[in-house]
Amino acid sequence: MAIRGSPAQVWSILSDPSLMELWNPKCVKCESRHSPVSLGTRYKATFRFSGRPAHECWCEVVDYAPLQRVRTRFSGEVFRNGGYVDEEFRLIPLAAATRLMHLVDYTHSGLPWIIAVLMRFIQTFGYSVGKSPLEGIKELAENHGQAMCQRQ
Repeated sequence: MAIRGSPAQVWSILSDPSLMELWNPKCVKCESRHSPVSLGTRYKATFRFSGRPAHECWCEVVDYAPLQRVRTRFSGEVFRNGGYVDEEFRLIPLAAATRLMHLVDYTHSGLPWIIAVLMRFIQTFGYSVGKSPLEGIKELAENHGQAMCQRQ
């Protein structure tokens, strides 16, 4: 997805976990004392999926290159047998914008293989109910000043 704004603008959103509630419609709460994040940063987030009860996850930054990429590992009781999901955002500078790529790896989630395949298919080819995290990041980055004022 192309976002009007510099990589620094987009990075400022991705590297501040306290903003996750503003751009990820599934996140209902994010508790972090670290902004910006760095390699090894850990924090807690609560997610609600499709009318199900909310679930807390531990989040840990497992790959990090400022202004280029951040990969966060989500783990906790919602995943079976110590499973986890990795979510990665990659930033690619363009002439007057930033291309943002979003990758989610369910390989180690502990989900039945058919569910993991279905989720990967939906992520790749799309079946969206409501705003996606990418759309939320785009909206926040392109209207950064206004959104930040509303947050305070």
